[in-house]
Amino acid sequence: MSEQRYTVSLPSVEELKALASGRWFDILIAAGIDADKLNGKGHPCPKCGGRDRFAAFPNINGRGAVHCRHCFTRGCDPSPGDGIASLQWILGLDFRATLGWLADWLGVKNENDRRAPRPIARRTVSSNRIVNCEPPEPKIDFDDLAKQFFCEMSRERRESLAKRLQVEPRTLVRLRVGYSEADQATTWPMVDSGGRCIGLRLRGHCKPDGTGGDKWSYRGGRGGLFVPDGIATSINRLFICEGPTDAAALLSIGLPAIGRPSCQGAMPATVNFVRRIGCHDVAIVADHDEAGQNGATRLARLLVTVANTVRIITPGNPGDDARKFVADGGTPFDFDAMLADADALMLAIRRSVPNPKRSMEDN
Repeated sequence: MSEQRYTVSLPSVEELKALASGRWFDILIAAGIDADKLNGKGHPCPKCGGRDRFAAFPNINGRGAVHCRHCFTRGCDPSPGDGIASLQWILGLDFRATLGWLADWLGVKNENDRRAPRPIARRTVSSNRIVNCEPPEPKIDFDDLAKQFFCEMSRERRESLAKRLQVEPRTLVRLRVGYSEADQATTWPMVDSGGRCIGLRLRGHCKPDGTGGDKWSYRGGRGGLFVPDGIATSINRLFICEGPTDAAALLSIGLPAIGRPSCQGAMPATVNFVRRIGCHDVAIVADHDEAGQNGATRLARLLVTVANTVRIITPGNPGDDARKFVADGGTPFDFDAMLADADALMLAIRRSVPNPKRSMEDN
């Protein structure tokens, strides 16, 4: 069999850098680095883990430079310095393939280079391709640990927690919420897109209204998704919430929902999960604050590559979250109404489809 070759015409390195300047934040997210790790502070490395060995250099949106003291530092090949080096490191590609990936994301590549992975933020990817750069497998068996804590959660404690959070106890069972006697905290398992438990969110005792309570992660774990047991792989619509308690609230009223660890967290895992279950109608349930809105917008730009329709909704009044909205009487019909009034983000990224109803009202 003869070898097929593909000739690809690329802009120069300097031209690519000029086009990418001011867009590196979104580019690095598309490559698989969680947005909350690009704030200049120390974080676990998206490739090798650790505690605070990874950080972004100043002017991340202009330069795109990041580094890890363990696996991406001076003396490494490539070595940190600019966004192209960052991409080459995180994607694991050679220099030319990295340029092709970036050119494709920027939309300036003349022909398709089939040797390079496709950037998830600019193209539709095939259903059998998994976005890489999800958190590496932790050394601790978190599946076993989650089961132990789940068994430690008594029925009385679960019902008490459900009452404080104003959710149904059965949703806490579906989310495998447990209890750590040593930490005096509830445990909320986090999974990757394939359902493997990779970490635990711990939550201290909350107030009678369900608010408050310290939140932290079990050491050695990774940030992932809060996914209920028994979620169908053929659902017509999926709600993606910010945090596990919002997801529990929507599950309590019969809506299929998952939670993310934060407004900017676990974006690659979310995209991969939506692709895996084959859901083509996605609703992102965002908080009212600026961080929540920005995170929802960035996630939507990624999800349009795997879902036909993506909408962002913000339940309740400013300062409220989805859990409070449901606790105050929100129903599935209310969510349907919000979705009917929301603009749908389609595959043409950065262009939304106006809602006909809203357009008529504006006129």
